Amino acid sequence: MTPPPLSLELSLATPAHTRQLAHSLGGLLSRGHCMALCGPLGAGKTLFVKAAAEGMGLPSGLLSSPSFAIAHSYESPQGGVFHTDFYRLNSMEELYMAGIFDHPWADSISFVEWADKFPAALPEGFLLLRFSFAGEEEGARKLSALAHGGVHERLLKNWISLLKNAP
Repeated sequence: MTPPPLSLELSLATPAHTRQLAHSLGGLLSRGHCMALCGPLGAGKTLFVKAAAEGMGLPSGLLSSPSFAIAHSYESPQGGVFHTDFYRLNSMEELYMAGIFDHPWADSISFVEWADKFPAALPEGFLLLRFSFAGEEEGARKLSALAHGGVHERLLKNWISLLKNAP
C-alpha cells in the first residue's frame, strides 16, 4: 500500500504571519522546486510568492504580479526564479504562446499562481499550496500544502521541521 502524500495544514492569522511562513520556505528552495499556488482572488498567493522570494535573498518589492505579463524571470542567490500566473489564460494554446511549455522547470525555482487552471502544464513534481479564507477575521487564511514527488516531499519535510523548531 502506497503511503498518502505528505501534507501540511497551516493557519495564517495575518498577512505578516503569511510573509513569515513564506520567507522560511523561500530559504529552503533550490533549482527544480516548483510551487503551484491555488486559491481565490485576494487569498494571499502573490503575497506568499513575494515573501518567499525575499527568503531567497531577493530585494523586498522586486517581484510584481505577472497577471498581465503572464510570466517574469529573476535571478536569486539560489538560482533563476520563474513566476507565472495562469489567471488570464483561457486555453492550452495560450499557454504554448506564452512559452510556458518551453520553460526549463528543472533549472529554476518556479512559482505558478492559479496552477489549478492548467494542471497539465505543471512539471511532474511540485508543492501544491492551496490558500483559502478562514472565518470572519480580517486577513485570516488557511494554507494547505501537499507534496507531489520525492523532491517536494523532502522540501515539505524540511519546511515542517523548520517550522517546528522556530521560536
